[in-house]
Amino acid sequence: MHTLRGLAHRGRTIVTTIHQPRSNIFTLFDRLLLLSKGRVMYFGPATDAVAYFSGLNYRCPSNFNPADFFIDLISVDNRSEKKSKTSNARIDLLEDAFLKHEENLKSTLDDKLSETYEDEPIEKQRKYASSWTQELYYVMKRQFKQVLRAKEINVAAVSTNTVFAVILGLMWLNIGREFFSDPEGEGAEQRYQALLGVLFFIAINQAFGSTFSVIFSFPIERAVVLRERASGTYRVSTYFIGKTITEAPRSLLTGILFSSITYWMIGLRADAGLFFVFYITVWLVAFNAESMTVAIATLAKDAQVAASIVPVFMILALLFAGFLIPQNLIPDFLAWIQYISFIKYGLTAVTLTQFSGVPTWEEEVNRLYGNVSLATCYVVLVCEALIFRLMAYTFLRINGPKYDRKL
Repeated sequence: MHTLRGLAHRGRTIVTTIHQPRSNIFTLFDRLLLLSKGRVMYFGPATDAVAYFSGLNYRCPSNFNPADFFIDLISVDNRSEKKSKTSNARIDLLEDAFLKHEENLKSTLDDKLSETYEDEPIEKQRKYASSWTQELYYVMKRQFKQVLRAKEINVAAVSTNTVFAVILGLMWLNIGREFFSDPEGEGAEQRYQALLGVLFFIAINQAFGSTFSVIFSFPIERAVVLRERASGTYRVSTYFIGKTITEAPRSLLTGILFSSITYWMIGLRADAGLFFVFYITVWLVAFNAESMTVAIATLAKDAQVAASIVPVFMILALLFAGFLIPQNLIPDFLAWIQYISFIKYGLTAVTLTQFSGVPTWEEEVNRLYGNVSLATCYVVLVCEALIFRLMAYTFLRINGPKYDRKL
């Protein structure tokens, strides 16, 4: 009870029930509401309740628990007809007495308020109890705790990324080393095609992995957010920014784990800078897929609807990535879709960095992906991720509480 009282005094709304509290617990109550048969017997400071009933000639005995006294006083005694009539009459009397007390109190309070605030401007009511930065701090603190507590999700993310990375590494073991050691030798074209295939599959794996980590969990979280938002607990902006910041480390860690295994087992170019570029690109592809899924899950009514919509956009991003069909063979009325495919730009960035400076194959890569510069790839990846996040934020605001426009 001391803890609940402390939380209430710090601005939290506390709802609790307690049966026949002891006297030391009763002294913790700030205000007291006594009801009998749905009618108010008393409402006011708990410390004034004994004196109030004493004024009505209902005195609490010395060394007697006030809570027990009040329960006996306002309860109906059904042990006999006479006692029932007596207790009901007492309840009627207490109700009338409190109504008169309340009217007198209200009249006195109105007079004091009119005298005190007659010439003072009315202060504008604040929409939120805390500042934006305070909200962001506490939302991030809560989100970070939730990430740490989700042990099963964390273990599953690490396990699946490790398993897929090892499988890919074993299937394409040392193919990159063999190719880059002799890019013009026998079997170079087959190794080149194999490398394009594994880079494309890495993009698919990271995109779908990020999608499924969000698609079923976020709609449940959204329901909680909308309920807390309706009560004015925090702003949508603080929740959304806090969620994005606190969940980024997990995806960054799983990304570095996946990249470290696949990159060196496949035998891509042994350069620390190129490895870092590979890792950042893989993470940006995953982050774009996650951001797109969050936007769709925010707009959809439930997880089932989101699960039926997200694959459509994912498949479009894959089809127009430039790997399955050359860009010059895509019909003109559909060709524009390739320019919004985040997988296309992620795949292009990784492929360009790996085959840059390699005779013959550098020109082949430029022909395949349309001479897109590396800078353009990263600008588009960052911009698309921000656009998806902004869309999700907008949808969350639009789908807010129906009758509370200020939120």
